[in-house]
Amino acid sequence: MPVAAWFRCGRIAASPRQPTGRLVTAAEVAGVIAYLASPTSGATTGMSLAVDGGMACLRLPARA
Repeated sequence: MPVAAWFRCGRIAASPRQPTGRLVTAAEVAGVIAYLASPTSGATTGMSLAVDGGMACLRLPARA
C-alpha cells in the first residue's frame, strides 16, 4: 500500500475516536505555536496546552 493511502486509512480510522469527531489540523497547531511565540502570550506561564482534539480530557477505561 502506498504511504499516502496508508496515512489516509489511518486518518479515517482515527477521526471517529476523537472527542471532536475529527483530527486536529496543522493550521490549528500552527495557531497555538504562533500564539506562544507572540508577545500576546507573555502572561501564559507554567501551562501545558494540549492541542489534541480533546483526547487529554477523554477518560479511557483501563486495559485488562
